[in-house]
Amino acid sequence: MNRRYSNLMLILGIILFLNSLRFFNLTLSNEVVFWIAVLSAVIMDLSLLYIGELKVEFTETITVFIYLFFGVYVAIVFEFIYTLLGSVLSYFIIKRKFEFSRHLLNASMFSLITFLSGNFVNYIRMNIRVPYITTLIISALLFDFVFLVLNIIFITIDKTLEDKEFFSIKNFDLDIILINLIVSTVLSVILYVIYGAIGLSGLILVFGVLIITHYVFYLYNKLNFKAVLIKKLLNATEDIIKYGDLKEKSDHLLLNLKEIIPYEIASLYFFDSKNDETSFPISYYSSYPIDIGDLSIDLKSGVTFKVVSKGSIYVSKNIKKDSNIKITGRLFTLIDAAVFVPIKIDNDIRGLIFIGGKSNLVDFLSQDTNDILNILSRQMSLALLNYDYMSAIKKEAETDALTGLNNRRVFDKEINNLVKLNNRFSLVIYDIDDFKKVNDTYGHLVGDAVLKHVANIVKRSVRKTDIVCRYGGEEIVILFKDLSKEDAYIISERIRKQIEFSQVFVFGRVVKITVSGGVASFPEDGKTSKEIIEKADEILYSECKNKGKNRVCMYPNMV
Repeated sequence: MNRRYSNLMLILGIILFLNSLRFFNLTLSNEVVFWIAVLSAVIMDLSLLYIGELKVEFTETITVFIYLFFGVYVAIVFEFIYTLLGSVLSYFIIKRKFEFSRHLLNASMFSLITFLSGNFVNYIRMNIRVPYITTLIISALLFDFVFLVLNIIFITIDKTLEDKEFFSIKNFDLDIILINLIVSTVLSVILYVIYGAIGLSGLILVFGVLIITHYVFYLYNKLNFKAVLIKKLLNATEDIIKYGDLKEKSDHLLLNLKEIIPYEIASLYFFDSKNDETSFPISYYSSYPIDIGDLSIDLKSGVTFKVVSKGSIYVSKNIKKDSNIKITGRLFTLIDAAVFVPIKIDNDIRGLIFIGGKSNLVDFLSQDTNDILNILSRQMSLALLNYDYMSAIKKEAETDALTGLNNRRVFDKEINNLVKLNNRFSLVIYDIDDFKKVNDTYGHLVGDAVLKHVANIVKRSVRKTDIVCRYGGEEIVILFKDLSKEDAYIISERIRKQIEFSQVFVFGRVVKITVSGGVASFPEDGKTSKEIIEKADEILYSECKNKGKNRVCMYPNMV
């Protein structure tokens, strides 16, 4: 929330509350009514539901009743106390996230809304002359209507200032809000009439009915909420089945996931936990600028992966205080909460769906959504299993016998297809430094061992959707689908360092191996596959081989 806006709201709300306490002079019986009302509102608050961005519940029914019976100042005290008390109890009972400053701000905002609503209705009541019961109904209807409208206005201002773009009223479910208005108005009038006619026992009975009504409404909307999610999930599942390429499946999953889950950053990983050391996402989406290096996962010693490897969905409601995970770099500053959804095949962890967001992500996940995430996980497991099966069929005809990498024919087919479809990609051409010297000194068998050693490091360091090929001789090329030049450079440089610090033993001695690499991208560096390859090759030799080797450079001359 915008700091100036929140500070102003906080100051006004607290001043209103303190001023209203001066008018809080109730008889003993009326105090009993007041605290029963607070207790009822807190009970209802424990089963809330968010409709769009608006918290929908029937607690304003009680606020309207308090206003009708005691006046606007007691209603302000009620709204302030119940909001804070409900937040504290929800933290201890259902472990809902508690931020004192935020809840104090909410209490202040609702106190201000109550003040404005009550005084508006007071003005109307002073200027109309209608029968008593009609005045009562009009007062309840107007108070609740203004209360809801101001609630929407304040939320719109809050979200607009926070996101720095206009927050549309379309985000609110107006049909449900209308139902809420009608039911709350009717029930608040009933509360008022019954208390006046029967007394405290009748009021308690109606409060009980109100709590039950609220809970039924909550269950109804929860089922409706689930139905909408399942419909969107079916669309996501359809796309997973429809698109054949694993990268396309992953991209469409994250795109559809945005329609289901309010995330800020999401990424999808596939890996072999027995061999991989570092995993980069094969697909990711972020509302903020972020590079792929900030989304890498350490699969060997990483604290986070130890949590993932247990095979269960893990939700971190506060990443900054959660010792079970370790999120660093720019990602740490962009999100407050995260969820990790493992992708399993035969009980082996073969991938991960990572979702990061703000407090609204925690609110969403608290609404029993694990089954949705589990279904998505299983669908991606099937997609990965199918990909592995198809890859195994193609492998024999398309594999280089020495290194186990894809052969030149695969590379030509893939790059030409990407250019034809005008799909963005980057590539790096690696050349083993001083490879001829290794062959001349130790023989071709050792040279073959070095080539296989480098190929193995490259294979286990790339994403599952990247294409790794033996391009010719001692050259290895990686084709990064839908990856920027900068992200391709980050991965390529990390691979270069892994090769530099690896060890190859020959006749009891360690042979130092390094590589140089040239990175180029389509379409910014060329319009044809030939042009892209030439640019990568050009930068490889002009800026890497001729200037010290053991380095990766991007075209044009950028290191």
